[in-house]
Amino acid sequence: MTIIPDLETAIVMTIPFMVTYFALQFILFKPLFAYLSDRDHVVHEAKHETHELEGRIEQQLATLDQKLRGAREEAMAVRAQARQVAHTEEAAIITKAKAEADAQVVAAVKQIRVEQAAASKLLSESSTELSTDIARQVLGREVRA
Repeated sequence: MTIIPDLETAIVMTIPFMVTYFALQFILFKPLFAYLSDRDHVVHEAKHETHELEGRIEQQLATLDQKLRGAREEAMAVRAQARQVAHTEEAAIITKAKAEADAQVVAAVKQIRVEQAAASKLLSESSTELSTDIARQVLGREVRA
């Protein structure tokens, strides 16, 4: 048993190995490495495109956020203006209602005074008649008032 192989046997064994290696290199490894390289290139481009799209999206979001803030401010201004108009109208309505209520109170006070005077006159007449009738019944004779 020899450790060092025979040169002729080594060459004979090396030739099929080299033929297989070069065949695999052209048939399998070169297309595989080209495919993997292309795939890495596509992945790199996709990542780059993704970063660009994220930048554009952030920019559009910032623009939309700014427009939304502007719309909110405008809505708040419109709301404040509507409140101001409503407060003005409310004040006018309240003033008008107070004037009408005051007029009704004045009219009611006049009516009460008229009715009070009438009731007082009627009560005065009734009390005179009643006192005359009571005196006539107590005294048993005619009494003049």
